[in-house]
Amino acid sequence: MPTTILIVEDEFLIAVEIEAVVHDLGYESAGIADDMESALAKASDAIDVALVDVNLADGATGPRIGEKLAANFGIEVIFVTANPAQLGEG
Repeated sequence: MPTTILIVEDEFLIAVEIEAVVHDLGYESAGIADDMESALAKASDAIDVALVDVNLADGATGPRIGEKLAANFGIEVIFVTANPAQLGEG
């Protein structure tokens, strides 16, 4: 069974491109969420990994979303951003 990946990205074209890459690499997409509410609605124990944008339209909620996905559903989280300065050190 392929790894299932949830994409949390508010820029539609970027999200669709990420989803295409996910499929091209042989993984399954669990869908696209554009904010905390939709990410938590799509989350389930069947999702293995979430690619989470750090800064979404509803603010810098990516880290909070990642924390909730990991704590509540055991999902591994990878943060993505177009602005690496937002990540800080370490």
